[in-house]
Amino acid sequence: FFMFKNSNFNKPLNFNTINVTDMGTMFAGSKFNQYLNFDTSNVTSMAGMFERNTCFNKPLNFNTQKVYNMLHMFVGAKKFNQDISHWNFNNINNTKTLSFLEGTGVNKNIKNKIINNMVLGINYKINKAAIFSKKRNNIENLNDKLNGEIPITREELIILINSWGRN
Repeated sequence: FFMFKNSNFNKPLNFNTINVTDMGTMFAGSKFNQYLNFDTSNVTSMAGMFERNTCFNKPLNFNTQKVYNMLHMFVGAKKFNQDISHWNFNNINNTKTLSFLEGTGVNKNIKNKIINNMVLGINYKINKAAIFSKKRNNIENLNDKLNGEIPITREELIILINSWGRN
């Protein structure tokens, strides 16, 4: 999408986005900080949408029901501190997506609410390629859980998330 990527653009937008499916990197690295009234009901990817945007901190009332990719959505968006725990995370298909708030201003209470939402909402049928089980020995039988349809617990998910980036 790249529409305003790495730009200084910061003006209100009034787009018809009903047919948009990919908003990836739309405001990545930009100075954009305006309210967005986007229809995101058909969006499937928001990967990197605000990545490294150091200004954005507005409430987002996005319909994320069809979104399966939020990888790096807010990574490095230092000022972003909004509660998005009400979003629908049911279609997220990559556990790496759970690090999408890394480097933001979102406080731990909100992050915990989001993790709870994800744990309750996601059916953890995870692809073997996305699993870190062989590298992460602090979660017993993780490979068995993630290869099948056995739900992962909130505690196991937190351990997994906290272990990312540590080899």
